[in-house]
Amino acid sequence: MGKSLFIKDLKNMESALIFSDNFLVTSKSLLKTNAGKPYLSITLKDATGEIDGRVWDNVEEISSRFGSNDYVQVSGSLVTHQGKHQVKILNLTRVEAEEVDPGDFLASTTKSIDEMWQSLSGLIESLADESLKTFLKEFFSSSDIVGRVKTAPAGKILHHEFIGGLLEHILSVATICDFLSTHYPGVNRDILLAGAILHDIGKIHELSYDKAIDYTDEGKLIGHIVMGAEMVSKVEERKKILGEEKEMLLKHIILSHHGELEYGSPKRPKTLEALIVHFVENLDSKVSSFLSVIEKSEGDETWSDYQRMFNRFLYVKRDEE
Repeated sequence: MGKSLFIKDLKNMESALIFSDNFLVTSKSLLKTNAGKPYLSITLKDATGEIDGRVWDNVEEISSRFGSNDYVQVSGSLVTHQGKHQVKILNLTRVEAEEVDPGDFLASTTKSIDEMWQSLSGLIESLADESLKTFLKEFFSSSDIVGRVKTAPAGKILHHEFIGGLLEHILSVATICDFLSTHYPGVNRDILLAGAILHDIGKIHELSYDKAIDYTDEGKLIGHIVMGAEMVSKVEERKKILGEEKEMLLKHIILSHHGELEYGSPKRPKTLEALIVHFVENLDSKVSSFLSVIEKSEGDETWSDYQRMFNRFLYVKRDEE
């Protein structure tokens, strides 16, 4: 059964109205008020966003009905608490996964996945270095890898956290790097573009995105940076296309693209191409995150909540139409 009421619509409802629809629970905490009375704090999600919910009555019994990452049917009303919308939950029951449309709960790119993939394939075809071109074609010869690249998000929370987000991010980074290869002298365009295309490839194994975006066990224990370098090594070991130096330069871009050791990079950028990929991917991530904050802000807001990614509040006031 498809949803009829989404969170983006819910936030425009009058507070007195009672509504009922399905949502995904992404977090759940049983807490107590200052007076010692228990209440339930949960986060409700669908494809259009998230909203906090509170259960004030019959708390323990309702809490026993569901867990985090469950689909639930919520009956409640919209309230405002400290200037933010919140759902006062009157009743809540668990819903089986077979009863909902998963597409209602995971946001997707607004761009055409097929067109983005065609553009990325065009960049690969434009490479002058035949060994790098052949390597990338071999790398993406697996329908499983291509399918994952087309559907995977690029992050859980911070940027491009939606279906198709990884492809959107990779194409954006590669396109900007293509321009910069002509802007600065001495840049090896082919190494730069190959590194840009593969810099986040490990995320197809780092993230799961069934009901909600989360980290796989491998993602938590190893991480996409190391996994991406390992994926390059496995293809090269099997096909012997690149040679030692090009493999090393390509893996260095992947291993250093977070820029600093404290941000998860095993190495800091030590080639011109690695430096460019690092700053471009950082730029693209942050711009995507900033745009997401603007999109999720209330229409009359001037400043966002405190944003952990930026360590600051952001100016989100929109121009009047």
